[in-house]
Amino acid sequence: MSRRFPPVRVKSNVKSPSITPPQFSDMLVSCHQRTQPPRDCWGIVRMKYLREKCVMFRTTYLRTISLALAAAGCMAQATAAPSACVGLAGTADGLNQETAVSRAQSALDDYINQYKTENNLDAVTIRPKREEPQPYWRRTVTENMMYQPDIVTATSYTVCWRGVISPYVCTSGAQVCW
Repeated sequence: MSRRFPPVRVKSNVKSPSITPPQFSDMLVSCHQRTQPPRDCWGIVRMKYLREKCVMFRTTYLRTISLALAAAGCMAQATAAPSACVGLAGTADGLNQETAVSRAQSALDDYINQYKTENNLDAVTIRPKREEPQPYWRRTVTENMMYQPDIVTATSYTVCWRGVISPYVCTSGAQVCW
C-alpha cells in the first residue's frame, strides 16, 4: 500500500519581484518629444525600442521623400516645356491648288530638315502655325486675294492666294521646337 504525502508548501518572507513585459502604450510619442528616459527596470529595453522605431521612422520617411522627389523630377522632365521654338515657312506656286499646296508643304519639309542639320538638332516637335503669306512678286497680299479655306494638317498650316503669274501661290508654316 502506497502512502500519500500532502504537498509541501514552502512559505517565505522574501517576495520575488514581479517582472512584467514593458507596456509601450505610454511611449507612443514622437522621437522628438521624448525628454526623459523611463525610470524602471525595463528602461534600457524601452529606450532601445524607441531608438529602433525612431531610426525605422526616419529611414522610411527619408526613403519616401526621396522617392517622391525622384518621381516629381521625372514628371517635370517628361512635361518640360521645349527650350526654344522657331517659326518656319515654305512658299510654292502651281497651276491648281493641290499642286501649290503639296509643293509648299514639301518646301516646308525641306526647310525643316535643312534647319535641323544646320543647328545639329535630333528630335524636334513640329506643330502647325499660320505664317504670313510670302509672295514672290508683290509686297503684300490683301484679304480679297486669299483663297478659302486654309489647309491645316498635323504638321503645317497652309494659306493660299491668287498670284501675279501663277494662279495659285501657297505658304505653309510650322512651329519647330526642340
